[in-house]
Amino acid sequence: MFTRLSTALLYVLLVLAATAVATPNPTVPFVEASAEPRD
Repeated sequence: MFTRLSTALLYVLLVLAATAVATPNPTVPFVEASAEPRD
């Protein structure tokens, strides 16, 4: 179970790193994308 959790966290870190590299300021598009479904 712990191995799966650590693997999932690793994938999350990889995705966050990829978005950080792809965009100069990754926080702004992420906030906008997360705010759109709420509206």
